[in-house]
Amino acid sequence: GSSVNVALPMGTGDAEWLAVLEGDFTRAIDEFRPELVLVSAGFDAHREDPLSGTLVTEAGYARMTEIVRDWAARHASNRLVSLLEGGYNLDALARTVGGMLDEQVVLHFATEMEQRHRPRRGDHEAQDRDPDHDREKCVHRDA
Repeated sequence: GSSVNVALPMGTGDAEWLAVLEGDFTRAIDEFRPELVLVSAGFDAHREDPLSGTLVTEAGYARMTEIVRDWAARHASNRLVSLLEGGYNLDALARTVGGMLDEQVVLHFATEMEQRHRPRRGDHEAQDRDPDHDREKCVHRDA
């Protein structure tokens, strides 16, 4: 296996955390191409959390969720699991987890809509709209 570890000091906020996710971590994910994205979702980096001394906001966590959701879409057929790990300011935790769930619900519904609108085998009208579809090579059977 492989690991990517990045130490972020106290006082770092959204910009620093997002730079790591969009840079080093995304490159590693693109190289590894996981079949499942599993997130240990700790929220103790929140600016209101009493332990970490870091300054991540709800908007930062929402953007992190978008990035992770994109990894799952690109490499794992939208298979994404998030497990709640930490966060010690309960008000901040509730807001931030709520935002993360909103982002994951968007992924779920986007996946559902994509599957519902994907042309089915034998759907000639959809195939006729597809410029890459070759009707001459297609085997058709009556229902």
